[in-house]
Amino acid sequence: VVTEGEPVTADEQEWMHFFGWLEAKGWELMSVFLQVKALAGCRTNDLCRVKAVQWDRKARLLTINPDEDKTYQQRTIPIPPDLAGRLDAVAGTDYLWDRYAESLQS
Repeated sequence: VVTEGEPVTADEQEWMHFFGWLEAKGWELMSVFLQVKALAGCRTNDLCRVKAVQWDRKARLLTINPDEDKTYQQRTIPIPPDLAGRLDAVAGTDYLWDRYAESLQS
């Protein structure tokens, strides 16, 4: 039972359905972005400011610098192996999400 004013979130099955829908649309970069965002628990703007060099492919760690985070603290987010491979495939060269603009043109 949800009481008025109580925050509500989707359960795991609903999230899996949502990400499946994104992938069925062929929106790989958007799916990866939203999964990383969910793991990081950060604002969209914070994640958009991350540069490609902040993604450590070997260690599978994404670092958000203090000047990019609303808490003004450095944050390091471990990325699971399956998502890390997908992040490698869509990562940009300057900013991590550079390829988003390219994906809109297709």
